[in-house]
Formats: sequence, C-alpha cells, structure tokens
Amino acid sequence: MRGVLLIVIDCLRADHVSCYGYDRATTPTIDALSERGVLWEQAHAASSWTKPSVASLLTGLHPTGHGAFQGIKRSKGRTGAKTDILRASLPTLAERFAESGWRTGAFINNAQLGEFTGLNRGFGTYVPTAGKADRLIGIFLEWLEADLKRPAFTYLHFLEAHWPYKPRRRHVALFGGNRDTNYFKDFSARDYGRLRRAISHGEADLPDEHLKQMIQMYDGAIRRIDGKLKIILAMLTELGLREDTAILVTADHGDEFLEHGQIGHGQSLYNELTHVPLIAHIPQHAGSERRPDPVSLVDLPHTMLRLAG
Repeated sequence: MRGVLLIVIDCLRADHVSCYGYDRATTPTIDALSERGVLWEQAHAASSWTKPSVASLLTGLHPTGHGAFQGIKRSKGRTGAKTDILRASLPTLAERFAESGWRTGAFINNAQLGEFTGLNRGFGTYVPTAGKADRLIGIFLEWLEADLKRPAFTYLHFLEAHWPYKPRRRHVALFGGNRDTNYFKDFSARDYGRLRRAISHGEADLPDEHLKQMIQMYDGAIRRIDGKLKIILAMLTELGLREDTAILVTADHGDEFLEHGQIGHGQSLYNELTHVPLIAHIPQHAGSERRPDPVSLVDLPHTMLRLAG
C-alpha cells in the first residue's frame, strides 16, 4: 500500500448524504466511492464538535481519555485565550505512521485545530490554515508530488459544509432554491452565532421558510465540497496512486436544524450531531459492502493502522 488518506468534512451529518438514503443528490462522488468500498451505516463521532472529535480520530481515545475537549476561552477584553491541549504522553496516529517510515501530512481549514492543541504531533507537515478547498487541495498536491516513493498518511479537513454556508448558485438551484434571494446568503459566521444563541435562549424563532432555505444552503454546500473530492480522486488516479491508497471519508460531527429546538452543533449529543458518514475505499476490496453494526470513530485509527499493515 502506498497511502492512507483520511478526509474529514466538517459538519457533514449522515442523513444528508445520498448513499445513506437522503432524497437529494448531495454526494454523487461519495456515492460512487461507496459503490467500490465499505459503508458503515451506523458510524458515530466521539463528540458533537470539532476539537474533541478530531483528537479522538488522531489518538483512538474517547474525549475523557485524551483530555482535549475544551473550547478556546478568551479572557475579559479579549486580550488572551486559553484552552486544553493533547497530553504529550499520549501516542498519536501520525506518530505511529512516522515511526514506520511513512510521510505524514495534515492540511486543515479549522481554527480549532491549530498547532497549539498538540494535534500536530507526528505530522512532518501540519498546515492548520490551509484555507478553502481549492487552496487546500493545491497545497496537498504539491506536498504529495514532492516524494512519491515513500508511502504517505494524509489528513485533509474541509470546512465548506460548516456555516456560514457558501454554495454556488447552481448547487442551491439543484435543490429548488435561489441563492440570490436566500435569507442566509449574506450571513457571516458571527450572524449564525448570534442566531444560534438567540434560538437557544428562546429569544428568536426560525420560520419554516427560513429553515427550508437554511437546509437548501447546507445541502448546496455539501454538493460543492463533494465536487472537490472528485478532483482529489482524479489527482490520485493521474499519479497512479488511486488503487494503492486506502481512502476514508467521514465527518467530525453533524449539524442540528431544530430537530431538538436548536441549530448548529456542540450543544448536545443527539443523532443529528453524532451520526456521521464513514466510507472506505480499500485497495483490492472487491465490490461494495454495507455494514449495519454500530461503530465509533474512536476505533478508526486502529483500522487505518491495520490497513497499512
């Protein structure tokens, strides 16, 4: 095997993925990948927000085991910030790959995963500010092409399905919406944060039409990032790596759309926040397979190490 590629799509809940039964064609690339691999129908993230969930993905430990589960807390006046970090005594997935002679690279677009967390340990290259998908993929490709002889473990983390949702017009139109007249077209991350807090405190409502438009934007954003995965797969094929690389696609958590009275994520552990897709293209694995047994992403590091021998 020449590579293990872990792709994490931030905020992607399983029931908005087509091959998990969603009635909208949000994920044609992921669907095609599942037709040549293994799909776990009941995969669950270790947490409902990024930092503790990713720490579990990189250590094989539950959040109470790795201890990196607090968000960034700013002091009064916003002059400083503090958070917890991954304990130096804990071995990581990237360290195991590096010790075995593999190249290790992480290309990430999420401020919660900076080097200050300690999650960079074991990665020869760790880029927590790789930016939006096109730039992130470009940096990843440049890194990959620099040394094609050694096997590589790579972790890609995309933020396109995280609010504020910014799909293309054509992606929203696919699902019956108009991006130009969508209530959320100009919403910033701060706007979403304010709305989320107001709904949580019972100070605001989300009318049915606005909820419908929010979901159209979310689904459009999913369709957009799915198209970027097609570019990655084409790159691997062009480099002759596709059939020798284990490719795993999952999410760190999902998003709520008022199923339990709130929007966003991080506030609960309901299914819409923890039930995530998990699809693996495994070299030499014939046909497609769907596994109904419940599994945890906490076990995914062990699976990746086993696939790599």
